[in-house]
Amino acid sequence: MPRLTKKILLEAIDKYHIESIGSIREYLKSKQIDFTDDELVRLVRELSSDGTVILKDLKSESFSGYLGGNNQVWWLYAVVMVSMIESFLVIYGSQDQLLTALRAVLGLVLLGFLPGYSATRAVFPRVRFPFLERLILSIFLSVMISIGIGTLLGAVFLFQSAANVLLLGSATIVLALIGSYRSFRVPAKPIEELLSPITA
Repeated sequence: MPRLTKKILLEAIDKYHIESIGSIREYLKSKQIDFTDDELVRLVRELSSDGTVILKDLKSESFSGYLGGNNQVWWLYAVVMVSMIESFLVIYGSQDQLLTALRAVLGLVLLGFLPGYSATRAVFPRVRFPFLERLILSIFLSVMISIGIGTLLGAVFLFQSAANVLLLGSATIVLALIGSYRSFRVPAKPIEELLSPITA
């Protein structure tokens, strides 16, 4: 088996556009190239220190950089926008037919989907659920969160539409921020890996 060299490493990165150390490791194993993890990390660090390669695993980006430069957090911006627009429409209270219809649609989304979706992102960061499972879990959690917030507001005699939408929108945005931060910190895992039995 050939040993790992800078030349082999550069050829792998250039030819297959590999962007992470994990991907490089898998590629080298598939080609039966002899290396240790320490060797691989050392060579990658040497190549990245002089700017020859830039790998995702070696980037030390901040959370704000993650939010600004990552196309995987579009859902966070969607949650914030829907929550803010719905809050504005409810507080503004326009009787215009178009705005009333928009308020009803966004209200259903805010009450019945977004809080639960944000909660699943916060509790299970980077877990790739099947679409139907995430949808059902999001709806169920949204109903539970909405009921909880409604009960809380009713207990303190503030059960009004404006207070309800502001509290629900704020809770949804906070959960979404927690979810996106945990996605930034936690590596991605398929759901099957979390559910597979532990073997000795």
